[in-house]
Amino acid sequence: SAEAEWEYREVLRLDPSNGEAIDGLAEILFSAGKHAEGAALLAPLYEKGSLDERGKLIYGRFLYKAGMSDRALAVFGGLMETMGRQPAFLRVVSEMEVERGHFRTAFGHLKRLVEIEPERFDNYIGILLILYGVAEGPSGPDEALELPDAERRAYLAKAVARASADSPEDNLLLGSILRKADEAEEAERYLLRAERLDPKNESVALELASLYGRTGRFDDALERVVPLYDRN
Repeated sequence: SAEAEWEYREVLRLDPSNGEAIDGLAEILFSAGKHAEGAALLAPLYEKGSLDERGKLIYGRFLYKAGMSDRALAVFGGLMETMGRQPAFLRVVSEMEVERGHFRTAFGHLKRLVEIEPERFDNYIGILLILYGVAEGPSGPDEALELPDAERRAYLAKAVARASADSPEDNLLLGSILRKADEAEEAERYLLRAERLDPKNESVALELASLYGRTGRFDDALERVVPLYDRN
């Protein structure tokens, strides 16, 4: 809340090294999406070596969300050197590498995540975003990644088996990937479930419109697009 943020700032004005106030303010700033401000808050402590591993993790996330990927990767690289390739680090680093188009690098981290936590759905998603062309293209020819179709299908099957039927996000992600895989019927099933779970989700509506547009079901596509246009 604004009141809690003000109180933490007052404590830090009087005692800049107060750890409880730093943690509390950092949590508020992250929740509020004030990532650059959070990074600026923690940067002096990181440079002085005053942050513990949890603090470094938070600082790295602030940098990442603020668009300072190179600095964020340096922070996470240091954490992995001292603490090993833990899932919390691998998850963020692989996401950054996917966004940067470093697909081969990201795939190495994602494979390790799957080995450590084979039952976790979102560990498979980054791999599928790369393999089925949902992510933006690779940063260059050296980062392009191709796997045999059987291997791609195996990753997809594992993700499907681990998705939550009650999660709009899980159903949206699978629907998007299946649409790219030209599995129109399966894609529609997941996307319609996502729509039922979260009727106002614009990403779901756009995915369904794209699916119906590709399959010639233009009335169904317009049914999703027109309300979006009317709203914005």
